[in-house]
Amino acid sequence: MPRVSRILVAQICVAVVGVLLLQLACELRWVKPQTLVSPLVMVCTLWGLLTQGKITADLVTTLSSAVQALSLAVVLGMIGGALMHRFGRLRAVLQPVVSSWYAVPVFAFYPMLIALLGLNQRPVVAIGTLFAVVVMAVNTLDGLDRLPVSVVKSARLMHLSSARTVFSLMLPAVLPALITGFKLAATYAFIGVIAAEFILSTQGLGHAIAYAYNDFDMRSMYALMLLVLILSGAVQLMLLLLERRVLLHRATLGGQ
Repeated sequence: MPRVSRILVAQICVAVVGVLLLQLACELRWVKPQTLVSPLVMVCTLWGLLTQGKITADLVTTLSSAVQALSLAVVLGMIGGALMHRFGRLRAVLQPVVSSWYAVPVFAFYPMLIALLGLNQRPVVAIGTLFAVVVMAVNTLDGLDRLPVSVVKSARLMHLSSARTVFSLMLPAVLPALITGFKLAATYAFIGVIAAEFILSTQGLGHAIAYAYNDFDMRSMYALMLLVLILSGAVQLMLLLLERRVLLHRATLGGQ
């Protein structure tokens, strides 16, 4: 069995054992039902919420906001990383900001975002974008910094156009860094949107979890938390499969 498969099997076994122990602790009343519900109750409650359509609107809102935040973060991050690579003075100005960005309390910008964007879901998207854009810019910059000088020289010798140089030579070379940035940006965007919905929104899964908590509805709260974990795991699995497929065929990227 390949080493990666063995690690995956070990991770699944650890997760299963953890779930069984939690179920046992809840069945034996080692923890109070008002504090924690069993995994079986979480699954049954989540199934009821999904089949009854009670959280469909919140689910769509959260996923839509996360996709918008990720799209903005990827585009702005790639542009920002490319500009910092191209212009040394801009890089010198922005490098300290980028390096210390995640020490900045992004939620402090919420009043300003409300004033600029209105009291709707757009400030939530903006916060998700702010969470994710820097990691995309950093990985874009790192990929361009690692780009071999021979690639650019080869393009000049072959008299390739700027577009052909980017898509046929530069993009395949920096693709691993871009995919890493995309994976991290997807994670940060999702976290940012969920966190923003907790305290800033009147809709979305984050808001639904906070509402269930304030209403002392532990079953719904933990069921929704389980849904967030499932969505996060599914997104990461899809990104991993996408990464393998894209990297497998990156040699043909930009070819005729």
